[in-house]
Amino acid sequence: MKYNAVVKGFNEHVEEEVIVEIGGVEITGFMPFGISFEPEENQEYLVSLGFVVLDDIEMQKIEQSDMGFYRIDNSFAYFIRGYFDFDKRTINAGLIVELEEEMVDGLAYLDGDYVQIRVDRINIDFLNE
Repeated sequence: MKYNAVVKGFNEHVEEEVIVEIGGVEITGFMPFGISFEPEENQEYLVSLGFVVLDDIEMQKIEQSDMGFYRIDNSFAYFIRGYFDFDKRTINAGLIVELEEEMVDGLAYLDGDYVQIRVDRINIDFLNE
């Protein structure tokens, strides 16, 4: 899914770390190499988000009031909490997050529930469109 994101900052010690704001949600993510331009602070760009899960994805039911993106300490890892739509493979966590089919395989019983997943890293790809 594509989003309009404003670059809020970079980490001077970790070259690939970027902080963006998408629809009021601030995300610290990993900017992969191979981008053809250098993003600038306070500028808006079209981006896509990719989610890295090192082990099997674990999705669990939560209460509705906990929706959002919750960074785990100072890592790239996040808990993403929101409304799960199994057919669309999405979680609405303040912004719509698309999941890959293999991530939601076997999780139809949580369709329509508020859920939490843990991702080990969020990749932020800047698009040239």
